[in-house]
Amino acid sequence: MTDDKIAVAPYRDGRRRDTKQTPDAATMPAHREAGRWGIIISMIALLLSCVSLYETVLKQAKPAIYISGVMRYWRDSREGSEVFALPITIANHGMRDAVITSISLSAEKRGQAVHGSFTSAYFGEGPEATLKLFSPISIEGHRSFAGTVTFYRDKPKGAGAVIPLVGASDIYVFCVAIQTELSADWSIFSPLFHFRPLVVEFQAELPWFDRSALESGQTIPMRIEDAKRNDNCPGSVK
Repeated sequence: MTDDKIAVAPYRDGRRRDTKQTPDAATMPAHREAGRWGIIISMIALLLSCVSLYETVLKQAKPAIYISGVMRYWRDSREGSEVFALPITIANHGMRDAVITSISLSAEKRGQAVHGSFTSAYFGEGPEATLKLFSPISIEGHRSFAGTVTFYRDKPKGAGAVIPLVGASDIYVFCVAIQTELSADWSIFSPLFHFRPLVVEFQAELPWFDRSALESGQTIPMRIEDAKRNDNCPGSVK
């Protein structure tokens, strides 16, 4: 048997060098490229895992109000109060549960500064319906609530008879806001994911006004128009 000969080439100074390349030196660039792509894929997988964790566990409740259709106005002679019945849809766009503790409504004649405040008191559509006392509304993540909420005029303590806000056919501007109690199991993350509920402004026209008809228990339908977000409404959540 004869030994394998290795090709050699002389240096300029006359010395000889080995021209045979080692396998490690030849494959090193390919290994570096594969390692770089492995790190990129791992980072993408980690990012997707973080997004999934936020969407399925950490994402706080995010309630939003939607107003449309026809509301009703009447007067409750027994309590001496003005009443509005408003169809409301509240959608929870977050993952965690939201509890709506109360809903507030403010109203004023368009172009005037005097306004009245109203509080959610019942569920129901009118004096002829069986009204149910308002209770906190629990909405699961990515679920919604739809119903008619009846609002009664607020009366300051110690105040006498309140002058009715509605006294003639006119266009009125309303603002509706919700007060929430968000789930606080992950209170450490609350400052990071705090959400302020939206406030919606809309207009509705009172087509006619008849005091005697209202005193007899009739309701006046008012078509809702131009519903939009407005955080500067009276009663908005700061």
